[in-house]
Order: sequence, then structure tokens, then C-alpha cells
Amino acid sequence: MVTNRSQFPDSANEGSVDILVVGSVNIDTTTYVDHFPNPGETCTSDENRVSLGGKGLNQALAAAMTGARVVLVCSANPNDIDSIKQATRHLSNLTLEIQPSSHSTGSAWICVSHTGENFVIVNPGANQMLTLDFLEGSIKKHAPPLVMLQGEISSKANSRVMTLCQELNIRVALNPSPMREGDSSLIESCAVLLLNKHEASELTGREILSPADATEVANNLATKNRTVVITMGSEGSVFAGPLFSGLVPAWKASSIKDTTGAGDRFAGILCGWLAKGQGLQSSLVRASEAAGKLCEILQANELRLS
Repeated sequence: MVTNRSQFPDSANEGSVDILVVGSVNIDTTTYVDHFPNPGETCTSDENRVSLGGKGLNQALAAAMTGARVVLVCSANPNDIDSIKQATRHLSNLTLEIQPSSHSTGSAWICVSHTGENFVIVNPGANQMLTLDFLEGSIKKHAPPLVMLQGEISSKANSRVMTLCQELNIRVALNPSPMREGDSSLIESCAVLLLNKHEASELTGREILSPADATEVANNLATKNRTVVITMGSEGSVFAGPLFSGLVPAWKASSIKDTTGAGDRFAGILCGWLAKGQGLQSSLVRASEAAGKLCEILQANELRLS
């Protein structure tokens, strides 16, 4: 049961967790430009904003929005930990377990054009410093039914989490973004594989130009123990599992102002509803709507630092 406590919990009760996210937390600097600069070109920005992000934090926040009880296991510099916890206190069903690191907190530079498109440059910092003992302690303490992984922590940490989850019979939802060569072996062990069309192309070497292409790729990647979801932006998302495959249309946003974090919102909402017992197709529809609505509002994904 999700409570309405106003005070942020220092730790979640053991056995009361729906999803444990192992991932990144970043301090984002977002700049807004009329167009992306060409090589050698200098552009003027109208505005810069500093906020919290990272795929781990973004997906944990989104999962918590469904009412699922979520723990985020991450790492940050001690100077930033209080501010990070303060910024997330509004969600009483989200707990942060942060390992202090002497490295700087991860950071990202995000450039957003007037069309809402973006590119991101990430400095991992403390995200790469999560220790295996810290991860193992959190997972064994909470024994969640579902763990979410992304590509913004070290491959070694992801591999250890996957091995431990196999030993404990815990399902893993893997979003291997950004794609790394060392993470490809994780795909064989995950229960849910979340990719966008570019990641799916990179993984398989197959160019994906249509939902039909994506469906074929998803069917090839799916097994009796693995469900695959490939997002196609405005063309919706395709899914393939042990029993059936299909296409879920994109939620039609009235206008696209900022796509930053849309993929993370989709992944977190999807896994949140799956953890709460919803079916795959209905969870995909809710995830599509949440991601589409996010894109309609400039800076909607920002979590401001106090």
C-alpha cells in the first residue's frame, strides 16, 4: 500500500518494494537553441537550466508515478546527496539508496532545438562507482519482483546485478541505453528488453524503417522467457513475446516541444504498471500516453535542484 507520508523515507521496508531500479543520477544542464550547431559553428542559447536527471532517476520517478513502490539504487558525491533526496520528497513511494562517492555526481549536457529534438552528452562520474557489495546488499534486502537496468552505470555492475537476479529468481527489465558492447550478453538473461529503433538497429545490424521492420526484429529477439518492446516515436511501439506480438499506436501529442526524457518516462510507466499487475498491452498504452504528454510541455521532465 502506498502511503501519503509527507516525510521522505530513509529506507523502504523490506519486502514492500515493487520495483528496484539500479541506475544513474545526473545533474543536467539543459540549453535551448534555435537549431543545432554544425561542426565549427557557434550558436546562441536563449536559456540554460540546471536540474536532476539520469536514466535511473528518470525511470524510477516515472515508475513511482503509477503508484508502484520503487527503490532507486545509485551513487553520488556526498555534497549533492541531500539536494537529490530533497528534490524527490514529493513522492512518498520512491526511496533513494545512494552510495556516497569521492567522484563528482554524474552530469549531462542536453541541447534542445525549437522542434523539440535533443542531443545529450553524459559524463558518468559517480554512476560508474557503484560497488558490487552495495548493489548486492540492496537487492538481497528488498528482494523485489522486478529490477530495472540501463546503460549509464558500469557494465561490471550491470553484469553482477543480472547474475544476482538470476540466482534470486528476480525478473529484470533491461533498457541498454546507451548501447555498449559489453552489455550485449545481458540481453540473453532479461525478462523484458526495451529498445528504441536506433538501439534495435545497432544491436541487430538491421535497418529499421517501419513498424513492420521493428516487429520482425522484435520477434527475432523474443523468446519464451523474454518480451521485447521497440519504440518508434510517432509511429508507436511494437512488442513481441512468447504468446503474441503487435503494434501500439503512439499517443498523438498536440505539439512537440521537448522530447527530453520521453523514452525514460515510457520505460518507467510501462514497468510500473506491469509491476502493479496490468497486462502488457494496456501498460504500453499508458506508457505511450505518458511519454506523449511529456513531449507537449517544455521542460516537463525537469526535477529542479533545491
